[in-house]
Amino acid sequence: MIGTAEPGTPQGAMGKWGRAKATLQVTQWFGTVPHFIITIDAEWWLQASDAEACALGNFARRRASAPSPFLLTPTQDHSSTSRSLCQF
Repeated sequence: MIGTAEPGTPQGAMGKWGRAKATLQVTQWFGTVPHFIITIDAEWWLQASDAEACALGNFARRRASAPSPFLLTPTQDHSSTSRSLCQF
């Protein structure tokens, strides 16, 4: 499996305190609880082409049913190793 797309709100069987702790952790990571979280294997991400990375991002977003009028498309700037190479 290359990655997952899941709701941003804590899922699964957990008590009130467990859910509160999970929500706090997500909020600390992202500043808010997002509609969904996409997690991608770092080793795959580093070796993937821009087109592959953007295609996976689009697929994960569709699987999460994220409404967006935009598709991720590769940019022409390859100077960075971080994958901000997909633009909206």
